Amino acid sequence: MDVLDIPFVAETFAAELDLLMVDEFQDTSPIQLALFLKLAALARQAVWVGDVKQAIYGFRGSDTALMKAVVAALPDLGGCKSVLPNSWRSRPALVGLVNHLFANGFDGLPPEEVVLRPTREEPGDSPALLDWVLEGRNKDQMAEALASGIAGLMTDGTQVTDRETKALRPLRLSDIAILLRANESVKDVAATLRLRGIASSTAQPGLLAQPELVLAQACLRRLADPYDTVATAEILSLADCEEPETWLADRMAWVERGAPAAEWKEGAREGGDAAPHPILAAIRTLRDQGTLLTPREAVELVLTRCDLARRVVQWQQDAGRAKLRLANLDRLAELAVEYEDECQASHEAGTLSGFLLWLQDLTAGGLDTLPQPGVDAVSVMTHHGAKGLEWPVVVLCDLAGDIKDRLWDIQAESRSGFDVHRPLHDRFLRYWPWPFGALQKVALAEEIAASATGVAAYAEAVEEHKRLLYVSMTRARDVLVLARNGKKLVGPWMSTVSLDNLLPAEDLPELVLPGGRVPYRRNRLDGSSANLPRPAGGDDLAWFLQSPHIHPRLPLTVSPSASAALSATVVETAPFGARLDTGDVADRSALGDAIHACLAADLACPAQPITVDAVQGIAARMGINRPALAGPLHGQLAAIRQWLGSRWPDMEAIVELPMTRLLDNGQRVAGRSDLLIRTPTGWVLLDHKSSPAGSAQWAALASSYAGQLAAYKEVIEAASGLPVEEVWLVLPVAGVGLRVEIQPMA
Repeated sequence: MDVLDIPFVAETFAAELDLLMVDEFQDTSPIQLALFLKLAALARQAVWVGDVKQAIYGFRGSDTALMKAVVAALPDLGGCKSVLPNSWRSRPALVGLVNHLFANGFDGLPPEEVVLRPTREEPGDSPALLDWVLEGRNKDQMAEALASGIAGLMTDGTQVTDRETKALRPLRLSDIAILLRANESVKDVAATLRLRGIASSTAQPGLLAQPELVLAQACLRRLADPYDTVATAEILSLADCEEPETWLADRMAWVERGAPAAEWKEGAREGGDAAPHPILAAIRTLRDQGTLLTPREAVELVLTRCDLARRVVQWQQDAGRAKLRLANLDRLAELAVEYEDECQASHEAGTLSGFLLWLQDLTAGGLDTLPQPGVDAVSVMTHHGAKGLEWPVVVLCDLAGDIKDRLWDIQAESRSGFDVHRPLHDRFLRYWPWPFGALQKVALAEEIAASATGVAAYAEAVEEHKRLLYVSMTRARDVLVLARNGKKLVGPWMSTVSLDNLLPAEDLPELVLPGGRVPYRRNRLDGSSANLPRPAGGDDLAWFLQSPHIHPRLPLTVSPSASAALSATVVETAPFGARLDTGDVADRSALGDAIHACLAADLACPAQPITVDAVQGIAARMGINRPALAGPLHGQLAAIRQWLGSRWPDMEAIVELPMTRLLDNGQRVAGRSDLLIRTPTGWVLLDHKSSPAGSAQWAALASSYAGQLAAYKEVIEAASGLPVEEVWLVLPVAGVGLRVEIQPMA
């Protein structure tokens, strides 16, 4: 932030920054606030949008006290506050319910800044608030009871208002969200829903543990290591759902014959009972080019050549589940790209083995997040994760949970009052480490909790839990469901806004509030009816069949520099200048680029050769920062120019000429010649090489570049209709020109 105090920077921002907009301002951390205030002082206009009632990220460092202080200081800053009064999302009954619970619920916020005015029309008398009492002895049975409630919603004719058409339509699974307190609960509930035949989608870790990803990783491991026979077993078990007893007998028979263990099912040997498996045979074919493949290419080739998409689609009759599996495979390809980007940023080599280890690190860190494609599935997530989202039906769980403060966490605090012009002034980090290990009830800890600091921490935790409950209750458009534990119907969290006192003890058709009525229904649920009825025969799934014969394709573009070596001889040498000392230049590629650029600039206009300073500047831009080399290189340019002028007087030189030619097989040769000289009867082709090779190596050097020179020669002759009469290699570092004669291919 100090850079904004530099006069030049501040003046530049002030001249160019017309409008500063900050969204989700309530989640601002102190250091972000300091930055925003500095930028706002430089902008012509600043608009900050936020809702302090939705500040739920205190664990990430946001501080609602700072936002309140800024709002209070707006008049001194020349600003004003506007309150948006309307609710465009929820039906009137739900807006009234939230208004009733929270109008006087937030410390420091008057009711007029909390209460919203509904804009939608009430969609009939269908229940707006459902109260599910989940019966069960443990969390697994509670999750089954929750699944039973979801199944009931899908089969009892529940209708919701379509967001686009505004008309009522039947409920879909994707219209429902289940919100829970803990990530572990999210995984458990999602798994229970899937087991009960209810599709679910969650942005939780666990991507690489999905069966389709286990299969794909096994294929990649087998590609990277031909001796990874555990990967072979995983491929056979998952690809064809083959029982271990079946393939294990075949495996034992293969080993007993003395055949190489690593070649089982690969089709590398003729004969025997172990017929090649198509996936393993495809991997064996890919392994021939494995060292040339980037991790991304390896993943894409394994997914396509091993026909994994078709195989995972055939695992089920549910189109939604099939779509999720395909999205997971696509995510693996995206991860390969992310790995390559990380390798490039850290200047490390990206390899297939490295990618597989990188995936293990993702799993260990819980970073292998499942994608959430647009399928008809129930969204399962945490209350915090639902912020900013909305659904027709929202199910709130864990409402009887405890209030957890951050007394024993790292906290940023202020020693003095907040100064809007110095938001970071006198702030410090307070950390009280919990010294009692796994113990929970400790007398000393209770005394600390009763201290002024402890009471303040708990009070702030209560306020944040209110805000979290407000966020969760305002996600629903049509139906809000309170899913409560039958053994603990009420608890501290819902009591923060007296939600427990609002719910009736007996079953009633509606809640009567001062602002109106809320259609209400209570259901007692267990897991006995959790399964959704399936369509007869399942979904009609389809896939593309892969051709059993895959023919390698030639690349569209061929570079002359990639041409194979040909037989050539050096028929003439032409020394010039003096040998350049470049032994201490480590990056030979950059040196070659610098010499090529200097030669092109110098020969483009022989009557106006470049200067020593120009040579040094070009070399520096190419990454060669050796001022001592500029003078000798400049002298070598003059020597080359003198040799060319004496050899071809009045020459017409063409530098860096792009050329292309379409070959008979459909390929396109494309390149750029370093120097082409027009003669009365044809052309002279000269190619610059930065090799320091001595005379003993010139013949080998000529042969190694003969293929490239021959490709250039063919393109020039085909395009111009004139012969290339001479072909030269120019070696500026060695100080010699080599006239090369290319031997025709037999």
